[in-house]
Amino acid sequence: MTRAFTAMLHFQPTVAIAYNWKVLIVFPLMMWVVAKDSYKRIRAIITYLHTGI
Repeated sequence: MTRAFTAMLHFQPTVAIAYNWKVLIVFPLMMWVVAKDSYKRIRAIITYLHTGI
């Protein structure tokens, strides 16, 4: 799965599928979780900076 993720990050989906076809399911979900968490953390930092707490 690690090699498949690396291939997907390098925009090589055919290579990723050759390593592990389940990357088609897991990779988009993982990117959604990362994006959601990043958004949450950035909003918390912005709120902290604006409130000065």
